[in-house]
Amino acid sequence: MHRPQMNLHRKEPAYSVIERLGGKSWLSKHLGLDRSTLTRWTMAKPHGTGGFIPQQYWPALIEVGRIIQRPIKLKDLAGFGR
Repeated sequence: MHRPQMNLHRKEPAYSVIERLGGKSWLSKHLGLDRSTLTRWTMAKPHGTGGFIPQQYWPALIEVGRIIQRPIKLKDLAGFGR
């Protein structure tokens, strides 16, 4: 029996923010974080954050977005407007 692939690591808003800013590998390198940290942001609870990015990283993500000209707003980080 074929089981459809589940999107276990695509919880929002983290998944969209990470992809917009270059993906897990690139972004983790530029934030000085382990790639597994970003993976946890995109995972369902209890093993992940359920798609929420801890607020302590918001300023750095906004700055990265500004530098690479892919702006990230607070509403993107908070998951509003979806």
